[in-house]
Amino acid sequence: MHKLERKAKILEILALRGYCATEELAGSLDISQTTLYRDIKELEEAGAIERQYGGIGLPRRFITNVDFKVRETANIAAKEAIAARAIRLIEPGDSLFLDTGTTCLILARQLRECKIPNLTVITNSCRLVLMLEDTPDCRVICTGGVHLKTLDVLVGSPAEEFVQSLHPRKYFIAAASVSAQGCADTEPAEVKLKQLVARQAQQRIVLADHTKFDLLATFQTIKTADIDIFVTDALTPAEKLAPLADVGVQIIRAAEQRG
Repeated sequence: MHKLERKAKILEILALRGYCATEELAGSLDISQTTLYRDIKELEEAGAIERQYGGIGLPRRFITNVDFKVRETANIAAKEAIAARAIRLIEPGDSLFLDTGTTCLILARQLRECKIPNLTVITNSCRLVLMLEDTPDCRVICTGGVHLKTLDVLVGSPAEEFVQSLHPRKYFIAAASVSAQGCADTEPAEVKLKQLVARQAQQRIVLADHTKFDLLATFQTIKTADIDIFVTDALTPAEKLAPLADVGVQIIRAAEQRG
């Protein structure tokens, strides 16, 4: 197979799958690893692909702040499945910090119907406070702080000082992007608060659907090794989850669970 044909085939495979391990790719093309690495190097230099954990994938795109109302309508089925599985991790008497992401909002909506007794829910999300305000046997605590209208979150010194006095049992974390290195987000003030909560919490649980692996965000919120549980949907490729599993993160796929 000619070099141009090989490169076209590599891009065709990635267009269908998004990612492929280099060993598998060499076998599919019936070429040596050395030849494959030369092709990969040229495609990478052209910006057509990027090296990822154990293989290659299509380049991920950087994201900036997206209005909450826009995010709220994206990937709803996956988020609902993730929230439904995550809620099974909550026990009577738990103290929780719920993040400001749309999946956490869905989790709060489901939590309102579950009637788990004696819960304490802490959050810096205005919407989440309103969502849970009438939930029986659930104490809701708001961090306070400066309101960021686009993201509808509370941040800044008052929120940070308050968070440093907390020790929630479980922290449910939303992420704008996920990679082998961990989770990242777009707003520096919110990221700082997320980092503080992660340090204070006993258990850190990330909720992220498969699309978050195709995105890049600037500011890291939590390293992979600091995540305890990662809840995702069935469409997340196993190859994307491998770096998390390799450092001992418990992986839960929402669709694999039967209630």
